[in-house]
Amino acid sequence: MVTFPPVPLEVKPIAHLLKLAENHDETNIVVAYWARKRLPACYKISARQEVSETADLLRKLLDWLEETKVTYGDNDAILTEPAAQIIIEESNSEDFYNVAMLIDVLEQFGQLTIEMKEKRRYAKWKAMYIHNCLKAGDKPLPGPPRGIHDTPTAIVHNSSLTPEELATYTKYTGNIPSKH
Repeated sequence: MVTFPPVPLEVKPIAHLLKLAENHDETNIVVAYWARKRLPACYKISARQEVSETADLLRKLLDWLEETKVTYGDNDAILTEPAAQIIIEESNSEDFYNVAMLIDVLEQFGQLTIEMKEKRRYAKWKAMYIHNCLKAGDKPLPGPPRGIHDTPTAIVHNSSLTPEELATYTKYTGNIPSKH
């Protein structure tokens, strides 16, 4: 496994792609390759060339991409975007945050479908909901809030929901908490 330089502060907003790639190094080289390939495109290289930390990371990423392309040159999903897109779309994850990041990687292949945009939006919302529930000491409820077609506009804690709203969560088998 290759060790990359630390991610400089100026590019931290896209560091999640490097983490996604690292998480897939051993299990899915196609996801790891295309997640890392997305990083240099995000950097706007010419605007950041003067920052040596970013340039070091970028050089290491580009070297890794070239080495991987040579090593896995017989893998269509490394060489062609359509094959890669299929594999990335089929990369199932139980982790909503990873699902959202995988969809971010798919953007490099072109315009996302409305279905994929909605899936990403829901995955990001659900990841944030779970994170906030755990942070607040609440038990996250499975399924979407209210109806699946409702648009969540804010993260709501379980204690803020009415019993009727709690009942709309799918597969919820626990006791309905009383409102404070």
